[in-house]
Amino acid sequence: MQDRRALVAARVVFVAYTILLLLGTLWPNLQIDVGDVPRPDLYMHLLAFGGFTALMLVCQWFGPLLSARNIAWAGVVSTGFALANESAQALPFIHRHARLDDAAANILGVALPLMGALLLGAISNGGDAHD
Repeated sequence: MQDRRALVAARVVFVAYTILLLLGTLWPNLQIDVGDVPRPDLYMHLLAFGGFTALMLVCQWFGPLLSARNIAWAGVVSTGFALANESAQALPFIHRHARLDDAAANILGVALPLMGALLLGAISNGGDAHD
């Protein structure tokens, strides 16, 4: 019963995070001042989509946490979402800009938790990458 509650809680957090991520990335003409950090948006893209992917993995939408199926499908869905989100910023009424370096930061953010999950899966299975 406790595992089911934890899974439901993770999924609620994931949905809330996704809504906040969409608001933060698609809010028209949003400006964030972080001082003298060059291109702080790249760090934000990396962290935002890394968090999205990590939460998606924890939600176990596609199978057990460290299963190859869960990791692969979380990667596919997260990559698609990250690219669609960046593309949506090019819509004229959003008053933002879609950039290749932002998309690359999104994808790197997606890749890092996936690599961590693959590594943890390999360690926990003694190197056997099968489900």
